[in-house]
Amino acid sequence: MEENQNQDTSQQVYTNRYYNSASALQIRLDTNPITEKIENFLRGGSYVIVEDEKTKKITTKFVVQGVEKANKEGVQGIIAYLTSIFNPQVVQGNFDEERYEQYISELNITLAQFIVTNSTRWAIDDEDIEYIINFIMALSIPFLSRLIDNKERDSYGDTIQTQERTILGNNKNSNSFLGFGGN
Repeated sequence: MEENQNQDTSQQVYTNRYYNSASALQIRLDTNPITEKIENFLRGGSYVIVEDEKTKKITTKFVVQGVEKANKEGVQGIIAYLTSIFNPQVVQGNFDEERYEQYISELNITLAQFIVTNSTRWAIDDEDIEYIINFIMALSIPFLSRLIDNKERDSYGDTIQTQERTILGNNKNSNSFLGFGGN
């Protein structure tokens, strides 16, 4: 005799609207790509992945592609300063439009003072000072715009959604677990 039985089957669906693999929050809050771009710019090159032909070992190697804009101490000093700007805590702040504009203006002035004050010690050519500041500001302005009206944190709910569904159904086999197989 067959017995009809209603079983509740729960199913959870996780979606990352904009990303498929790594955590969306992890990607959005990772500021390393920005500071690495600036570091590579200041050092006059970039890192590439290379394979040693003999050992077949994969390594990362810095390849010079231009002229360095600062010496090692300068690169370290600028990057250390920029980590106070490009970090997950800062981008989750909450500025209104006026405060954002004020912050960008202050950042531009402070960055210029910081670089000009140290330019001799850091072997930065006078002709490169404005170029360096503009390069950094070109990355800072859109990054920091995420502060306006708390839009960064508001967007998290839209980025990651969890949905739970309950499926009610008839299962003719009373010995099956969640309606899958078995006798």
